[in-house]
Amino acid sequence: MKFLTAVLGMGALSSTFAFSTNLKSPHAKPLTCLHAQNHPTTALVAAVSFCLISPFYAFADEYGREVEAPTFSTGETVEICIKRGPLGACTQTERRTVENDNDKAQKYFKGGKTQQSQLLANQRQEESANELIEKLRQQSIDNKEKNEMIVAQKTFENDQSATFGPFDKQVLIMNMDGQTFTLLNNPQAMRLKDAGFIQGRKFVKQPTADEIEAAAKAEVPAFLRAILGDN
Repeated sequence: MKFLTAVLGMGALSSTFAFSTNLKSPHAKPLTCLHAQNHPTTALVAAVSFCLISPFYAFADEYGREVEAPTFSTGETVEICIKRGPLGACTQTERRTVENDNDKAQKYFKGGKTQQSQLLANQRQEESANELIEKLRQQSIDNKEKNEMIVAQKTFENDQSATFGPFDKQVLIMNMDGQTFTLLNNPQAMRLKDAGFIQGRKFVKQPTADEIEAAAKAEVPAFLRAILGDN
């Protein structure tokens, strides 16, 4: 800028001197653009001014814009220096592995590995606790269903004693599902019990419809078969 100011000052001074000289001359003529060739300093000033001032307007939007400095990979993530010279220059490198990793930053983290191990242990403990809680919850559900079935069976046995007396011809037998019942005649129930289908007042082996129907048929005594025949 100082150079530009000096050049502009010199140009203005030369123009003033030339103009005043022309006025004092008896044959003076007005200074016009046609006489610019007689004043090379003025032309030089104009050219320099145009060259210096124009770029400021052309690149005005570039000033003040922040640009990050380019970065280059140093290769530290792939290779590490294992040997240095007297002045610190690396003289030998090799590929980074877990065994030769010489990163000294870990020692500045107090208990880093211990904290990480503790976090992993706590996480595993929480997972185990969640599994145990889920298992106990499922056991509670299963025990609840089992207890409800036991209560229903006891209630059924007590109600049956009040509903069917010792001289009734029919009896209710609980099916293996623990929720439904089968009404049988006493002889029919006794035959199924002898066949191993009934224990107490419930089925321990669910008979088929044909087996229940077969047990309902009364066995004819031998002397009646002799009298009545096979039919």
